[in-house]
Amino acid sequence: MTNLSYPGVYIKEVPSGVRTIAGVSTSIAMFIGRAKKGELNKPILCLSFEDFQRAFSANFANSDLARSVKLFFANGGNRCYVMRIADMTVARSSSVTLQNESNADTL
Repeated sequence: MTNLSYPGVYIKEVPSGVRTIAGVSTSIAMFIGRAKKGELNKPILCLSFEDFQRAFSANFANSDLARSVKLFFANGGNRCYVMRIADMTVARSSSVTLQNESNADTL
């Protein structure tokens, strides 16, 4: 106990055993799309648009992937994962037709 020698406010800190919550980043984006090159179906960490260009190439007009990643970094983004899905040279036509609830072809 503390000896109170003069009037005033006294603070006694008591350890509570509670640990603080560690902060985690919520600004990591994920982009999925078609690209001209790069490994299929594997997320790749990109820390700049130059990283994206080295891994996937920015020269593919049939997809908005490169433009989306470029705009992400241009607007202050600093970390994202990019996953390449099939491009036009690898993709094949579907052999399944999906139907809606009324049995009409939809996809």
